Amino acid sequence: MMNKMIPALKANQDLKYDVKDLFNLETNVGFQWLEDTLLPAGKEDVIRQVSEEFNIPSFDRLFVMKKRSRSSRLYRIATSQGDYVLRSVPSSLSNVSETQCEIANQVKGSNIIQPLRSRRGSYTRELGERVWIVYHYIPGDVFSGDPRKLFPILDECLGLIQTLKEISDTKGLYSIFHRRKLWRESFVQLINSEDLISTGKKNLLAENRITILRLFEGIARLDPVADIALTHNDLNHANIILHKG
Repeated sequence: MMNKMIPALKANQDLKYDVKDLFNLETNVGFQWLEDTLLPAGKEDVIRQVSEEFNIPSFDRLFVMKKRSRSSRLYRIATSQGDYVLRSVPSSLSNVSETQCEIANQVKGSNIIQPLRSRRGSYTRELGERVWIVYHYIPGDVFSGDPRKLFPILDECLGLIQTLKEISDTKGLYSIFHRRKLWRESFVQLINSEDLISTGKKNLLAENRITILRLFEGIARLDPVADIALTHNDLNHANIILHKG
């Protein structure tokens, strides 16, 4: 995360966008909880085992998240003590997932999920060739891209990023180095391409070409060493839930 300041944008002056186009830039859309009574053989048994491992009461309703991304699987269970989300990823991500959960539980006072500990004291449990975490279900809707709600959301996101910068024990999380000086060249190639993105998205980027290139130039001048910090790295609107307005 780069923590030096870049001149702030004013939504109604610098950027031109249509809400529908802005939302459609995110490919992981169409989230929907579907009640599932026909899970594959053995899957419900695994979910019950996970629930027991995290001391969750027996559930009487089970929902599956319908989503495009297959990088993770989400299940929601309804119990007498409220709803819980069970999330699984491939077992190869076991250590990373445990560290991410530890970090999330250090971020006090922020609007971020707080994974629960299992009976064994860990935040993760490996079952069915998957690594599972559990947290309380947060009611709300995925951020639609509505610009009227953008700046309050940015305030929350910046607060989270600032808190993450103060956490030093990352225990081998992935290090990501962005080649910022290539962003301008890549952007120009993207908007001049014939088939990499749709015409609508290409037009949206082209309309904001001057503003985007100005931001890239400012980012490229930042110190690449002094600004290394822990960050979320995926704060797109598919990962933002709006709760209570």
